[in-house]
Amino acid sequence: MKQCAECGFPARFADFFEWRGDGTIVMKQRGVLLQIALLDADELQSLFDSVSEEIGVSVDHTLVEAQRRVGKAIYAIRPIPLIDHIPHNRLTRPQWAIKAIIDRVGRDLAAIGFGVVRVQTYRAGENMSLRVENACLAPRLVGSFLGAVEVVEGVPMKADYRLDGDTLTIDVSRSDEPDTEVERFYLEQVRPAGMSLDYDRCSRCGAPLKIARMIDWDQARGRIIDRNTGHRDVMFAVQSLNALQRELEAELGASVAEIMYRAQVEISRQSPGGSPVDMRGSFWDGFFLGMALRGMGHPDSFESDEGGISVKISNAYNDTLFAARVAAACEARTGKPGELTWGDREKETVSFTVRGAA
Repeated sequence: MKQCAECGFPARFADFFEWRGDGTIVMKQRGVLLQIALLDADELQSLFDSVSEEIGVSVDHTLVEAQRRVGKAIYAIRPIPLIDHIPHNRLTRPQWAIKAIIDRVGRDLAAIGFGVVRVQTYRAGENMSLRVENACLAPRLVGSFLGAVEVVEGVPMKADYRLDGDTLTIDVSRSDEPDTEVERFYLEQVRPAGMSLDYDRCSRCGAPLKIARMIDWDQARGRIIDRNTGHRDVMFAVQSLNALQRELEAELGASVAEIMYRAQVEISRQSPGGSPVDMRGSFWDGFFLGMALRGMGHPDSFESDEGGISVKISNAYNDTLFAARVAAACEARTGKPGELTWGDREKETVSFTVRGAA
Protein backbone atom coordinates (compact mmCIF):
# COMPACT_ATOMS: atom_id res chain seq x y z
CA MET A 1 0.00 0.00 0.00
CA LYS A 2 1.39 3.39 -0.99
CA GLN A 3 2.42 5.45 2.01
CA CYS A 4 3.07 9.10 2.68
CA ALA A 5 6.79 9.70 2.12
CA GLU A 6 6.99 11.91 5.20
CA CYS A 7 4.97 10.16 7.94
CA GLY A 8 4.27 6.67 6.56
CA PHE A 9 0.49 7.03 6.77
CA PRO A 10 -1.36 5.15 3.98
CA ALA A 11 -1.88 7.69 1.20
CA ARG A 12 -5.33 6.35 0.33
CA PHE A 13 -6.59 6.86 3.88
CA ALA A 14 -5.18 10.36 4.10
CA ASP A 15 -7.45 11.19 1.16
CA PHE A 16 -10.35 9.00 2.30
CA PHE A 17 -10.57 9.92 6.01
CA GLU A 18 -10.47 13.37 7.54
CA TRP A 19 -9.40 13.76 11.17
CA ARG A 20 -11.35 16.90 11.99
CA GLY A 21 -10.27 19.27 14.72
CA ASP A 22 -13.43 18.67 16.76
CA GLY A 23 -12.51 15.10 17.73
CA THR A 24 -14.40 13.34 14.94
CA ILE A 25 -13.30 11.38 11.87
CA VAL A 26 -15.31 11.55 8.67
CA MET A 27 -15.11 9.31 5.62
CA LYS A 28 -15.38 11.28 2.40
CA GLN A 29 -16.45 10.09 -1.03
CA ARG A 30 -18.08 12.19 -3.72
CA GLY A 31 -19.67 14.56 -1.26
CA VAL A 32 -20.97 11.83 1.09
CA LEU A 33 -19.89 12.10 4.74
CA LEU A 34 -19.96 9.22 7.23
CA GLN A 35 -18.72 9.59 10.80
CA ILE A 36 -16.17 6.96 11.82
CA ALA A 37 -14.49 5.95 15.08
CA LEU A 38 -11.31 3.88 15.44
CA LEU A 39 -12.31 1.25 18.03
CA ASP A 40 -10.73 -1.81 19.62
CA ALA A 41 -12.30 -4.88 17.98
CA ASP A 42 -11.99 -7.05 21.11
CA GLU A 43 -13.61 -4.34 23.24
CA LEU A 44 -16.54 -4.11 20.83
CA GLN A 45 -16.98 -7.88 20.83
CA SER A 46 -16.81 -7.91 24.64
CA LEU A 47 -19.43 -5.18 24.76
CA PHE A 48 -21.84 -7.16 22.57
CA ASP A 49 -21.12 -10.38 24.51
CA SER A 50 -21.75 -8.63 27.83
CA VAL A 51 -25.10 -7.27 26.64
CA SER A 52 -26.08 -10.77 25.45
CA GLU A 53 -25.11 -12.29 28.80
CA GLU A 54 -26.97 -9.63 30.78
CA ILE A 55 -30.26 -9.99 28.90
CA GLY A 56 -29.98 -13.77 28.62
CA VAL A 57 -30.22 -14.01 24.83
CA SER A 58 -27.73 -13.43 22.01
CA VAL A 59 -27.95 -10.05 20.33
CA ASP A 60 -26.26 -11.36 17.18
CA HIS A 61 -29.50 -11.45 15.19
CA THR A 62 -30.26 -7.88 16.23
CA LEU A 63 -26.73 -6.87 15.28
CA VAL A 64 -27.14 -8.40 11.82
CA GLU A 65 -30.52 -6.70 11.29
CA ALA A 66 -29.30 -3.32 12.50
CA GLN A 67 -26.17 -3.45 10.37
CA ARG A 68 -28.14 -4.71 7.35
CA ARG A 69 -30.29 -1.60 7.42
CA VAL A 70 -27.31 0.63 8.09
CA GLY A 71 -25.42 -1.04 5.24
CA LYS A 72 -28.36 -0.43 2.92
CA ALA A 73 -28.51 3.21 3.97
CA ILE A 74 -24.77 3.68 3.48
CA TYR A 75 -24.59 2.07 0.04
CA ALA A 76 -27.80 3.78 -1.04
CA ILE A 77 -26.13 7.19 -0.58
CA ARG A 78 -22.57 6.18 -1.39
CA PRO A 79 -21.98 5.66 -5.13
CA ILE A 80 -21.17 2.06 -6.08
CA PRO A 81 -18.94 1.87 -9.17
CA LEU A 82 -20.57 0.36 -12.31
CA ILE A 83 -24.00 -0.11 -10.73
CA ASP A 84 -25.77 2.42 -12.99
CA HIS A 85 -24.55 0.60 -16.11
CA ILE A 86 -25.74 -2.88 -15.15
CA PRO A 87 -29.18 -4.17 -16.27
CA HIS A 88 -31.73 -4.44 -13.45
CA ASN A 89 -33.16 -7.63 -14.95
CA ARG A 90 -31.31 -10.42 -13.16
CA LEU A 91 -31.61 -12.63 -16.25
CA THR A 92 -29.51 -10.24 -18.36
CA ARG A 93 -27.09 -8.77 -15.85
CA PRO A 94 -23.51 -10.05 -16.16
CA GLN A 95 -22.49 -12.04 -13.10
CA TRP A 96 -18.87 -10.93 -13.39
CA ALA A 97 -19.95 -7.30 -12.95
CA ILE A 98 -21.91 -7.99 -9.76
CA LYS A 99 -18.99 -10.00 -8.38
CA ALA A 100 -16.72 -7.04 -9.18
CA ILE A 101 -19.03 -4.71 -7.26
CA ILE A 102 -19.13 -6.99 -4.20
CA ASP A 103 -15.35 -7.36 -4.42
CA ARG A 104 -15.19 -3.56 -4.20
CA VAL A 105 -17.35 -3.63 -1.07
CA GLY A 106 -15.01 -6.29 0.29
CA ARG A 107 -11.97 -4.12 -0.35
CA ASP A 108 -13.66 -1.32 1.56
CA LEU A 109 -14.13 -3.61 4.56
CA ALA A 110 -10.56 -4.94 4.35
CA ALA A 111 -9.25 -1.39 4.32
CA ILE A 112 -11.04 -0.57 7.57
CA GLY A 113 -9.89 -3.71 9.38
CA PHE A 114 -12.61 -6.36 9.00
CA GLY A 115 -10.69 -9.05 7.10
CA VAL A 116 -10.14 -10.19 3.51
CA VAL A 117 -13.28 -10.96 1.48
CA ARG A 118 -13.61 -13.27 -1.51
CA VAL A 119 -16.74 -14.10 -3.51
CA GLN A 120 -17.00 -17.88 -3.75
CA THR A 121 -20.16 -18.33 -5.84
CA TYR A 122 -22.84 -16.05 -7.26
CA ARG A 123 -26.12 -16.50 -9.12
CA ALA A 124 -27.78 -13.26 -10.21
CA GLY A 125 -30.75 -12.30 -8.06
CA GLU A 126 -30.71 -15.60 -6.18
CA ASN A 127 -27.69 -16.29 -3.98
CA MET A 128 -24.09 -15.48 -3.20
CA SER A 129 -21.48 -17.16 -1.03
CA LEU A 130 -18.60 -15.18 0.48
CA ARG A 131 -15.55 -16.15 2.49
CA VAL A 132 -13.84 -13.73 4.87
CA GLU A 133 -10.33 -14.50 6.17
CA ASN A 134 -9.10 -12.81 9.37
CA ALA A 135 -12.70 -11.87 10.11
CA CYS A 136 -13.80 -10.07 13.26
CA LEU A 137 -17.18 -8.87 14.56
CA ALA A 138 -18.97 -11.43 12.39
CA PRO A 139 -22.57 -10.13 12.80
CA ARG A 140 -21.46 -6.67 11.71
CA LEU A 141 -19.81 -8.12 8.59
CA VAL A 142 -22.84 -10.27 7.76
CA GLY A 143 -25.20 -7.31 8.09
CA SER A 144 -22.98 -5.05 5.99
CA PHE A 145 -22.86 -7.52 3.11
CA LEU A 146 -26.55 -8.30 3.39
CA GLY A 147 -27.38 -4.60 3.07
CA ALA A 148 -24.94 -4.08 0.20
CA VAL A 149 -26.28 -7.10 -1.74
CA GLU A 150 -29.86 -5.86 -1.28
CA VAL A 151 -28.88 -2.52 -2.79
CA VAL A 152 -27.18 -4.25 -5.73
CA GLU A 153 -29.95 -6.80 -6.35
CA GLY A 154 -32.90 -4.55 -5.53
CA VAL A 155 -34.76 -7.33 -3.66
CA PRO A 156 -34.92 -8.50 -0.01
CA MET A 157 -32.19 -10.99 0.91
CA LYS A 158 -31.39 -13.16 3.93
CA ALA A 159 -28.14 -14.64 5.23
CA ASP A 160 -26.78 -17.67 7.03
CA TYR A 161 -23.25 -17.62 8.35
CA ARG A 162 -20.74 -19.74 10.20
CA LEU A 163 -17.43 -18.91 11.84
CA ASP A 164 -14.55 -21.38 11.89
CA GLY A 165 -11.69 -19.81 13.81
CA ASP A 166 -11.19 -16.46 12.11
CA THR A 167 -12.70 -17.63 8.79
CA LEU A 168 -16.26 -16.46 8.21
CA THR A 169 -18.53 -17.95 5.53
CA ILE A 170 -21.62 -15.95 4.54
CA ASP A 171 -24.38 -17.43 2.38
CA VAL A 172 -26.77 -14.75 1.08
CA SER A 173 -29.99 -15.79 -0.66
CA ARG A 174 -33.22 -14.23 -1.85
CA SER A 175 -35.90 -13.74 0.80
CA ASP A 176 -39.67 -13.83 0.41
CA GLU A 177 -40.14 -11.85 3.63
CA PRO A 178 -41.06 -8.15 3.16
CA ASP A 179 -38.84 -5.47 4.66
CA THR A 180 -40.71 -3.90 7.59
CA GLU A 181 -40.17 -1.45 10.45
CA VAL A 182 -37.63 0.69 8.64
CA GLU A 183 -38.72 3.98 10.19
CA ARG A 184 -36.40 3.83 13.19
CA PHE A 185 -33.33 3.11 11.06
CA TYR A 186 -31.67 6.27 9.92
CA LEU A 187 -28.18 7.74 9.75
CA GLU A 188 -27.59 10.89 11.72
CA GLN A 189 -26.34 13.83 9.70
CA VAL A 190 -22.67 14.64 10.23
CA ARG A 191 -22.63 18.09 11.79
CA PRO A 192 -20.06 20.78 10.91
CA ALA A 193 -17.02 20.85 13.16
CA GLY A 194 -17.68 23.09 16.14
CA MET A 195 -14.14 23.45 17.48
CA SER A 196 -10.56 22.99 16.38
CA LEU A 197 -8.07 20.96 18.41
CA ASP A 198 -4.44 21.64 17.65
CA TYR A 199 -3.25 18.28 16.30
CA ASP A 200 0.38 17.87 15.32
CA ARG A 201 -0.15 16.98 11.64
CA CYS A 202 2.02 15.74 8.81
CA SER A 203 2.93 18.68 6.59
CA ARG A 204 2.59 16.50 3.48
CA CYS A 205 -0.66 14.50 3.90
CA GLY A 206 -2.31 16.22 6.87
CA ALA A 207 -2.75 13.07 8.99
CA PRO A 208 -2.27 13.46 12.77
CA LEU A 209 1.24 12.27 13.51
CA LYS A 210 0.17 10.40 16.67
CA ILE A 211 -2.19 8.26 14.59
CA ALA A 212 0.43 7.70 11.87
CA ARG A 213 2.85 6.43 14.53
CA MET A 214 0.28 4.43 16.49
CA ILE A 215 -1.53 2.47 13.77
CA ASP A 216 -0.25 -0.27 11.47
CA TRP A 217 -2.57 -0.63 8.45
CA ASP A 218 -2.28 -4.10 6.88
CA GLN A 219 -4.77 -4.08 4.01
CA ALA A 220 -3.39 -7.32 2.56
CA ARG A 221 -4.65 -9.16 5.66
CA GLY A 222 -7.57 -6.84 6.33
CA ARG A 223 -6.22 -5.81 9.73
CA ILE A 224 -5.49 -2.60 11.63
CA ILE A 225 -3.14 -3.00 14.59
CA ASP A 226 -2.54 -0.53 17.43
CA ARG A 227 1.22 -0.59 17.90
CA ASN A 228 0.89 0.59 21.51
CA THR A 229 -1.39 -2.23 22.69
CA GLY A 230 -0.93 -4.88 20.01
CA HIS A 231 -4.71 -5.01 19.76
CA ARG A 232 -6.73 -5.11 16.57
CA ASP A 233 -8.72 -1.98 15.72
CA VAL A 234 -11.53 -1.39 13.24
CA MET A 235 -12.96 1.73 11.65
CA PHE A 236 -16.57 1.52 12.87
CA ALA A 237 -19.39 3.71 11.57
CA VAL A 238 -20.69 5.88 14.42
CA GLN A 239 -24.14 5.95 12.81
CA SER A 240 -24.11 2.14 12.85
CA LEU A 241 -23.35 1.96 16.57
CA ASN A 242 -26.12 4.40 17.42
CA ALA A 243 -28.61 2.63 15.14
CA LEU A 244 -27.72 -0.60 16.92
CA GLN A 245 -28.51 0.91 20.32
CA ARG A 246 -31.83 2.25 19.03
CA GLU A 247 -32.75 -1.19 17.69
CA LEU A 248 -31.82 -2.95 20.94
CA GLU A 249 -33.82 -0.42 22.95
CA ALA A 250 -36.81 -0.85 20.61
CA GLU A 251 -36.73 -4.62 21.12
CA LEU A 252 -35.59 -4.86 24.73
CA GLY A 253 -36.43 -1.56 26.42
CA ALA A 254 -34.63 1.48 27.81
CA SER A 255 -32.58 -0.65 30.22
CA VAL A 256 -30.24 -1.44 27.29
CA ALA A 257 -28.45 1.89 27.76
CA GLU A 258 -27.67 1.07 31.41
CA ILE A 259 -26.50 -2.42 30.44
CA MET A 260 -24.20 -0.97 27.77
CA TYR A 261 -22.93 1.63 30.24
CA ARG A 262 -22.00 -0.94 32.90
CA ALA A 263 -20.40 -3.23 30.33
CA GLN A 264 -18.23 -0.44 28.88
CA VAL A 265 -17.13 0.69 32.34
CA GLU A 266 -15.94 -2.84 33.13
CA ILE A 267 -14.20 -3.20 29.75
CA SER A 268 -12.45 0.16 30.12
CA ARG A 269 -11.24 -0.81 33.60
CA GLN A 270 -9.40 -3.77 32.14
CA SER A 271 -8.11 -2.28 28.89
CA PRO A 272 -4.51 -1.14 28.40
CA GLY A 273 -4.26 2.50 29.30
CA GLY A 274 -7.55 2.28 31.15
CA SER A 275 -5.88 2.94 34.50
CA PRO A 276 -4.01 6.26 34.20
CA VAL A 277 -1.18 7.01 36.59
CA ASP A 278 -0.94 10.77 35.94
CA MET A 279 -3.30 12.23 38.54
CA ARG A 280 -2.53 15.89 37.85
CA GLY A 281 -5.12 18.26 36.41
CA SER A 282 -3.61 17.90 32.95
CA PHE A 283 -4.64 14.25 32.88
CA TRP A 284 -8.08 15.00 31.45
CA ASP A 285 -6.64 17.07 28.59
CA GLY A 286 -4.56 14.09 27.49
CA PHE A 287 -7.39 11.63 28.09
CA PHE A 288 -9.84 13.55 25.92
CA LEU A 289 -7.22 14.16 23.23
CA GLY A 290 -6.66 10.40 22.99
CA MET A 291 -10.39 9.84 22.53
CA ALA A 292 -10.57 12.64 19.96
CA LEU A 293 -7.80 11.10 17.86
CA ARG A 294 -9.89 7.93 17.68
CA GLY A 295 -12.93 9.88 16.50
CA MET A 296 -14.86 9.46 19.76
CA GLY A 297 -15.54 13.19 20.08
CA HIS A 298 -14.26 15.90 22.40
CA PRO A 299 -16.07 17.85 25.14
CA ASP A 300 -17.29 21.34 24.37
CA SER A 301 -16.25 22.04 27.95
CA PHE A 302 -15.42 20.19 31.16
CA GLU A 303 -14.63 20.99 34.79
CA SER A 304 -12.75 18.64 37.08
CA ASP A 305 -11.56 18.48 40.66
CA GLU A 306 -10.13 15.75 42.86
CA GLY A 307 -13.56 14.18 43.31
CA GLY A 308 -14.76 13.93 39.73
CA ILE A 309 -15.60 15.69 36.49
CA SER A 310 -18.51 17.41 34.72
CA VAL A 311 -18.67 17.21 30.92
CA LYS A 312 -20.69 18.92 28.20
CA ILE A 313 -20.37 17.38 24.73
CA SER A 314 -22.20 17.67 21.42
CA ASN A 315 -20.30 15.16 19.23
CA ALA A 316 -19.74 11.98 21.27
CA TYR A 317 -19.54 8.86 19.12
CA ASN A 318 -22.11 7.39 21.51
CA ASP A 319 -23.33 9.27 24.58
CA THR A 320 -23.64 6.17 26.76
CA LEU A 321 -20.25 4.68 25.89
CA PHE A 322 -18.44 8.01 26.08
CA ALA A 323 -19.77 8.60 29.60
CA ALA A 324 -18.77 5.05 30.58
CA ARG A 325 -15.18 5.60 29.46
CA VAL A 326 -15.04 8.81 31.48
CA ALA A 327 -16.47 7.00 34.52
CA ALA A 328 -13.81 4.27 34.29
CA ALA A 329 -11.07 6.90 34.06
CA CYS A 330 -12.56 8.78 37.03
CA GLU A 331 -12.55 5.56 39.05
CA ALA A 332 -8.90 4.99 38.20
CA ARG A 333 -8.11 8.54 39.25
CA THR A 334 -10.06 8.65 42.53
CA GLY A 335 -9.80 5.00 43.52
CA LYS A 336 -13.59 4.92 43.98
CA PRO A 337 -16.34 3.66 41.65
CA GLY A 338 -17.62 6.52 39.51
CA GLU A 339 -21.25 7.53 40.03
CA LEU A 340 -22.87 8.97 36.88
CA THR A 341 -25.50 11.70 36.92
CA TRP A 342 -27.00 12.80 33.61
CA GLY A 343 -27.81 16.46 33.12
CA ASP A 344 -29.16 17.94 29.91
CA ARG A 345 -29.70 15.30 27.20
CA GLU A 346 -30.91 17.40 24.29
CA LYS A 347 -30.60 16.03 20.79
CA GLU A 348 -27.36 17.81 19.93
CA THR A 349 -25.75 18.32 23.34
CA VAL A 350 -25.53 16.21 26.48
CA SER A 351 -24.05 16.91 29.89
CA PHE A 352 -23.13 14.55 32.70
CA THR A 353 -21.17 14.43 35.94
CA VAL A 354 -19.11 11.55 37.28
CA ARG A 355 -17.91 11.58 40.87
CA GLY A 356 -16.15 9.01 43.00
CA ALA A 357 -18.62 7.24 45.28
CA ALA A 358 -18.61 8.46 48.87
